[in-house]
Amino acid sequence: MIEDWSLIENAKLGLQRIPQLIPNGTHIQEFAHTISERFSTKHGGLKNPMSSLSGGNQQRFVAARALQVSPKIILAFQPARGLDLNSTTKVYQAMREECELGASALVVSFDLDELLDFCDEIVVMCNGVLTTPSQRDRTEIGRLMVNG
Repeated sequence: MIEDWSLIENAKLGLQRIPQLIPNGTHIQEFAHTISERFSTKHGGLKNPMSSLSGGNQQRFVAARALQVSPKIILAFQPARGLDLNSTTKVYQAMREECELGASALVVSFDLDELLDFCDEIVVMCNGVLTTPSQRDRTEIGRLMVNG
């Protein structure tokens, strides 16, 4: 995301290496509108800079853009940071739908409740060592997070 760029310009950000995915002309405005509608991004107009949006609305827009192109791999770092519960649920549902279509997702989050609520599997990394907890228990996961 580039804060000084408009939502329209940010809509195609990251897609420049896949030119067939970038709509041109007036289609880019429709593309940006579709992205803004996916997770109900509140904005004052697509020509306004991203900096005019709240952090949560920026997050909605960026998540929607990433999922709009049917990714095969989703690497999501704090995908719901700053979002309300309803928006968080929508983002995770959209990632799950992409996975049902064949994508794979790796989510990194500091919010353990979010991971427990929305992820199928939890793996803990501590001191460079990956460990899978024997159960979805926050006490065990917490221990693994600090002791490895």
